[in-house]
Amino acid sequence: MGLSNEWGRVLEWQIRFQSAGFIVAMVIGAAVYDPLLMGNVAAWAGLGDSLDQRTTMRFPIYLTLMMALPALYAAIRFQEDIDGTESEGRGSGSGRQSVVAAFGTTLSAGLWILRTPFALTVILAGLLLDGVLRMVITLVSEYYRMILIPEALFGVIGSGLAILGFFIPRLGRAMADNWTPVVNFLLLALLTLVALVGLGLFLPISGVIPVVLVTAVMYFNRFFSSHYLNRIASSDQRATILSFRGLSFNLAYGLIGMAYSGLLIHLRRGMPVVATGGLQNSLEDAVFMVSIRWFPVVFGFAAVLLILFSRKRLADSREHRQIG
Repeated sequence: MGLSNEWGRVLEWQIRFQSAGFIVAMVIGAAVYDPLLMGNVAAWAGLGDSLDQRTTMRFPIYLTLMMALPALYAAIRFQEDIDGTESEGRGSGSGRQSVVAAFGTTLSAGLWILRTPFALTVILAGLLLDGVLRMVITLVSEYYRMILIPEALFGVIGSGLAILGFFIPRLGRAMADNWTPVVNFLLLALLTLVALVGLGLFLPISGVIPVVLVTAVMYFNRFFSSHYLNRIASSDQRATILSFRGLSFNLAYGLIGMAYSGLLIHLRRGMPVVATGGLQNSLEDAVFMVSIRWFPVVFGFAAVLLILFSRKRLADSREHRQIG
């Protein structure tokens, strides 16, 4: 109650905890994936000493399931604490009425976003950045292989990048307090464009630097989108609107993934095996390299469209003037 201005601080600590969890997950996941290490552990426990890669590659999936079950149990046990002024029509009634009310709240939040230019712009900017950058992160293992990073270092690099989550939220809070949302978006867009161009160069070893930029922008984007939506949303709709943001990000990521698959199919059809960078590459490697170089072109075009779409709408936005 009355603590909406503390959301930036809460979000800062939330991202830090998520980063810590990711580091732990990366270390444990890499360990259980290693057949030699798991074989030694099994031999020490008297369970045999012959584990192959086909067996250990399933261990991270099993661990994910083990974590998902208590998370599901905790979610089911959640109970909304509703005071007497809000309980009418929300806390009472049958399960069917509650579900109908929940859908009504979701629809109301969606309509509010469409009617609020600043909220719509924040979500569109966030999903553009998140969708493109998450697609890059999905492909990062193949990218590391192309820039000659040993596979043994993939997990180490991932854990190292997660450390950014301890520092970027505080920097993001300072940027949100001192700079306008437009300035922050343009800065993230510029950093993203630089990172995507850098990825397309496929620089051996030093090609990790664009991945660092990609990860940093993802943390900034997560912070800014939550921070700005929290600032303008009413308390009764805030959770639903933030859920809307997460859903839209996931949908954008899925659509971008489908578009990228279509691009790969198109490139494979028209590309023979070629020599790239003085080395003979397979068709798949050549297709992958060309596909990565499409990212800055598509992102730049989409960013320009978003700026043109939002410019007039933000000029008349009361929420944008209050925050900016």
